[in-house]
Amino acid sequence: MSAAGPSAITFRSPLNLLDRHIFKSVLFTCAASVGLFAFVMILGNAVKDLLGVAVWIAAIFGNTVHWQGIDYSVDREGRLTPLAKPKG
Repeated sequence: MSAAGPSAITFRSPLNLLDRHIFKSVLFTCAASVGLFAFVMILGNAVKDLLGVAVWIAAIFGNTVHWQGIDYSVDREGRLTPLAKPKG
């Protein structure tokens, strides 16, 4: 038997396999958390933008303002006219 025969077989220690498993687990967890964070940020911005568009559309089609308990009408020049006299 030559000296190269039995030593040519590579041996993987259980510690090396455990280290690779832990590394893969940590890497996957980090990647998943970064992906979730990005998804939440994108979704939050999309919802904010949709609400902004809704407020903008309501402002275009509306001509009344409720301020300090009094309703006002807004004319084309931007002047406020009370719709009713304040109570009290």
